[in-house]
Amino acid sequence: MKKIFLFLILVIFGLFVYFFLFKNVTHAPSLSVLPVIEESNNTEYIEFDLTYPEIPNGKYLEMSNFLKITKENFINDFGDISKEEAEFLGLNENRKYSYIVNTKVATSSNTVSYILEIYNYTGGAHGITGVTTFTYDDEDNLLGLSDIFNSSSYLTVISDKAYNYFINKFNNEIDDFSLREGTKPISPNFNSWYMDNEKIIFIFGQYSIGPYALGIQEFPLSKSEVVDILNQKYR
Repeated sequence: MKKIFLFLILVIFGLFVYFFLFKNVTHAPSLSVLPVIEESNNTEYIEFDLTYPEIPNGKYLEMSNFLKITKENFINDFGDISKEEAEFLGLNENRKYSYIVNTKVATSSNTVSYILEIYNYTGGAHGITGVTTFTYDDEDNLLGLSDIFNSSSYLTVISDKAYNYFINKFNNEIDDFSLREGTKPISPNFNSWYMDNEKIIFIFGQYSIGPYALGIQEFPLSKSEVVDILNQKYR
């Protein structure tokens, strides 16, 4: 009888703890990372290879709309070429109009970034690769740099550090005017970025800070260097 009584007391105590303590605890949202899927539809004159996030309906609308619009624009402009047109344009198996999307994913403890590299070739000496990034928090909200930093002068700080980083990287052998323009403290110069637990990485596209031959460049900014102007959540 005593054992039964003791058992009932333990059960009641357990229920008390659950309903009045644990049930009311607010748990941090879990970080969701979208799977990356592949799509390919090559023809005699068109190269069409994509890897992109599988986006649920009604979510991540900024990234979803961007992918939809860029894809539709390419298809509308270059997706239907006759044999005669292809011959006139010099297209063949080794020289196709191209739309290629490559997706990379980077995470921190409370963010996930999707880095979309989109290569287009629509004639000329070479194609162009553009990089667009989308960083979301642990509640699937799109983040801007103004959400990461707590100071209105963050662009000036980043600009100075980026300029000095590339000056040192290229041993002053880079055109100073182009570099100063490309790292000027304005939002368009720093709108492609992603982050992990230690760094915020800024991406500079082709022609952004120098000639095409310079290629795509990245500037890794250690969070420890700017911890005083980072919002607490992202330090």
